[in-house]
Amino acid sequence: IGDTFSMPKSNLNLFAKVHNIVYFVNYDSNGGIGDMLPSKHVYGEGPPLSSPLFTKIGHSIVGWNTSVDLNGEFYPLDYSDSTLCVEDNSNITLFAVWSIKQYTISFETGFSNSIDPIVQDYDTPIEYNPLLEREGYTFLQWSPAIPDRMPAENITCVAQWSINTYDITFDLAYGGKKIVRSYDYMASVSSENDPERTGYVFSKWDQAIPERMPADLRRSSVLS
Repeated sequence: IGDTFSMPKSNLNLFAKVHNIVYFVNYDSNGGIGDMLPSKHVYGEGPPLSSPLFTKIGHSIVGWNTSVDLNGEFYPLDYSDSTLCVEDNSNITLFAVWSIKQYTISFETGFSNSIDPIVQDYDTPIEYNPLLEREGYTFLQWSPAIPDRMPAENITCVAQWSINTYDITFDLAYGGKKIVRSYDYMASVSSENDPERTGYVFSKWDQAIPERMPADLRRSSVLS
């Protein structure tokens, strides 16, 4: 009830003085990090809710909720109706609503074989660890190593290889004599001098000597 006054002898017109409801919004990160100042709003006029300044690793903010357990009323980030409160000079707290992000682990094998990428939510366990086979090479590891849990970034794992070394064995076919030459896979192979044996003339090797080292090979001589 307002002020009292004495009734005059003539008619009196009274006019109500009103103003729009003003309220304040507090922002809670709800597990995120950062700070936001409260925002002041005029009922039905604005301004819209403040742009979010909170961050959370592996998550993106998608809206606000009136309850910390997210069982209250949801409001999108672009909510601009300014009708959250109906009491003047009241306060309301909005809690950030987070959505988990997905990230991708891609693979570069170093040769024609391809491996499907891993696409998972942040911080979920990774149980897939592909092992590769490549002719002439031994697989060493992935670089960087495949993590145990999905990180908060996309990464590319590159296969690391060690080239294999193979032997060409020239079997002279007498007295157990052999000549062994070692080459890396696909390295150029040097020609071998014809072997000599008293009373025999060398004819040929039973297989042609390759120009480049294959992944497995044995050469033996045929004498005539």
